[in-house]
Amino acid sequence: MLSRFGYKAPPRRRGKGKILDRLRTKPNPSSEVRHSPEQELARFIAKFTPEIAALTRAIRARMRRLYPTALELVYDNYNALAIGFGPTERPSEAIFSGMGTPWIFW
Repeated sequence: MLSRFGYKAPPRRRGKGKILDRLRTKPNPSSEVRHSPEQELARFIAKFTPEIAALTRAIRARMRRLYPTALELVYDNYNALAIGFGPTERPSEAIFSGMGTPWIFW
């Protein structure tokens, strides 16, 4: 069948359920280990230099004291860690956020 652009469209694939069935394999037992959010954040901060890790912990403690009811949003990127505080889980509503890398913070 020719498309509106004049080339032949690829045939439609059928049987997508078969692909999904192959993806639904037994989970890896090692992937079932769940860490608490605090443990995960501690692992992220552990990648930093000792000075930056101490500064990160101090800033988090200060922000928790200033905004005790705020939600803490944490994003771990491959080269940075972003932490925000806001009234909801929407990043656009964060009242404060900071970003750190293993060598520079905020």
